[in-house]
Amino acid sequence: VLGKRCGPKLKSISAVLSGWSFAEVAELEAGRSIIVDGEVIGKDDLLLTRLPVAGAITASLGAVTVALDTAVTPELMREGLAREFISVVQQARKDAGLEVSDRIQLGWFSDDAEVVTAISAHNAFIADEILAVKFNQDAAAITVEELNGRTVNFSITKI
Repeated sequence: VLGKRCGPKLKSISAVLSGWSFAEVAELEAGRSIIVDGEVIGKDDLLLTRLPVAGAITASLGAVTVALDTAVTPELMREGLAREFISVVQQARKDAGLEVSDRIQLGWFSDDAEVVTAISAHNAFIADEILAVKFNQDAAAITVEELNGRTVNFSITKI
C-alpha cells in the first residue's frame, strides 16, 4: 500500500519503520496514525508481524506478548543442581522416617566439579531447606545419588 502512495519516499520510510519500538506499534494498533517523512502512516498501511526473540519462547494474546528466556546460564544450572540436591536429601529424610522438624547433620562429597561448585555456592540455602545444623564436605559419605546425571554422595545423621 505504501509503495503506490509514497513511491520514492518508501526507502526512507522503511528505514524509520525498522527502528520503531513497541510505543509506535501500539499507537498504530490503537487506531492512531503516525507521520513519517511527511506521510501519514496508519495500521492499514502496514503488515505487522511479531517475531520471537532468539533463544526465547513467546506467546501472545491480543495486545499482550510474553517472552521467556530459555537460555540456561551456568548460574541457573548450578541453582538447579542445588535444588535437585535438596529434593534428594528431603526424600532421604522421609525414607529415614525423620520428622519434618528434625534437625540433621549432613555430610556430602562429589568428584564432579559442577556439583561441588553448586552445593558450595548454595550451601546456606540448602542447609536451611533441609534443616541441617551441620553441613560440610565429607569424603566418607556413602549414600550415592544422581543430580541430573551427576554423582553426589551424602550421609544424614539426626541431631
